[in-house]
Parts: sequence; structure tokens; C-alpha cells
Amino acid sequence: MRYSTRKSSAAPLAVIVRRAPSPRSLLVGALVCGALLLLCQRLPFAAVPDAQQPHPAIPPDAGSATAPLESIKARFAGTLKPPPPLDQICAMRSGRFPQVVLLGIELGHSDLDQPFGCEAQALLIDGSFVPIKAAAAVLLGRQGFRQLASRERLAIALDWTRQLYLGFEGVLDAPSSAFHRRRAPRFAAPRANVLQNGNIEITAYTQPPFPGPYDVLRRWRLLFAPDGSLLEARRIQQLVFDWHSDPEFRHSDGNAAAAGIP
Repeated sequence: MRYSTRKSSAAPLAVIVRRAPSPRSLLVGALVCGALLLLCQRLPFAAVPDAQQPHPAIPPDAGSATAPLESIKARFAGTLKPPPPLDQICAMRSGRFPQVVLLGIELGHSDLDQPFGCEAQALLIDGSFVPIKAAAAVLLGRQGFRQLASRERLAIALDWTRQLYLGFEGVLDAPSSAFHRRRAPRFAAPRANVLQNGNIEITAYTQPPFPGPYDVLRRWRLLFAPDGSLLEARRIQQLVFDWHSDPEFRHSDGNAAAAGIP
């Protein structure tokens, strides 16, 4: 047997030696993996659509005026920033305008945890919350306000004032016991007038809920344009009566009378 003495042209085989990773390389790898994971969580395809996360406190029918008032209050609270507790949201329906819901916010509580009443904020109309002052043009416009006879326009404007704008105040159709106190004004029933320029003026007294020992009387003036939009709504007088400020004079209801504070 003969053996060739020529050298092979093939390159010698390389020997690969695997070394254990150093602690530094392990730390770098962990940081890189963590950064990639965080990046993936922030990418759009990793986010869960809001449609899959409905608000548990707002039922799907909360946009309807016929929905339960608690559902409507929850939806209204969600539009405010920050959202107040539901027990601070006021809501009521109107007999004259059954297609809407009046919403407001409590004005606070006394030291005895008695509420100071509510302030009207918005109306729920066709699934949307419309600011109370802007809502007049919407509702009265739908009634064909401009085309109605004067008597009908006066009646509708007075109903809107009584049941919606001042719905939480409590419009007085007859004098309350507060009008029998010393320095109390003479009572005047709610009144609607057509002015020379065609605008409608509404004046009315209210007695909002107020913690004792006080009675509060307010006189309001609202002004409507011929198309039904609300031009002005302001309180022109407020009287506060303290039951205990004048103990020598007693009213027939047993409460002490007080001086009025304009």
C-alpha cells in the first residue's frame, strides 16, 4: 500500500470553544428584553379597544329620557371633571316636557348634613346633555314658539321657567309662611308679559330647600326672545329669614320671625 506524501489543500477544521456568559452580558440581555417587552405593550396592536371595556356604571339605555334616572345621573356625572358622587347629582322629569330630563348639582350641605338644594345645569334632549340656558331655544323652537299666539307663548314660557329652569327651586303659586315675617315683601304670583319689542318677561318667587333655622325667598326674572331663546335669567332679589333672630315675635306656625336681608 502506498501513501501519498502530498499535503492536503483543505483548511484545517476550526475548533469552537463555548464559554460561559459573563454576569455583565446577562445583565445587558435582561435589560434589552425588558425594554422590548415594554415597547410591545405600548404598541397600538397591544391595546384593548375601549369598545371591549364598557363603563359598568352607565347602562346602554342611559341616553334615553325614559331610562331610569339613576342611569341618566351616572352618565351625566361622567361628563363632569372631576365626576362627582352620584348622590350629588339631581335629576327630575317634567310633566309639561316629558321628552327631557332636568339635571343639576347639589349646592352643598350644612353642618347638620342638610342639603342646600340643587342648581340646574343641563337637560337631556335626544341623548345629549344641553346646557340649561341653550335648551330653551331647542325645546321652545320645536313647539313652533314664534308662530304661536301670544297667550300660548306666555303659557309655554312660564311652564319652561317653572318646571325646568327653576325646577329645583320651587316656584311659589301662593305665599308661603316666609311672606308673613317682618319686612317680607308682598307676594306676587308668577307672571308672564309680552314687552313692546316682542320679548317675553317672566317674574316669579321661589323658596328653595334650605336648612333651618333659615327661610330663603328669591325673585327671578327671565327674558325670552320671540323665537324662544333665553336672553336673560337672573335673580333680582334674595331674602334670608333667621327664625331665631327676633324671639319676641312669633308667627302662628311656631317659628320665630326674622328681618329680611336683601
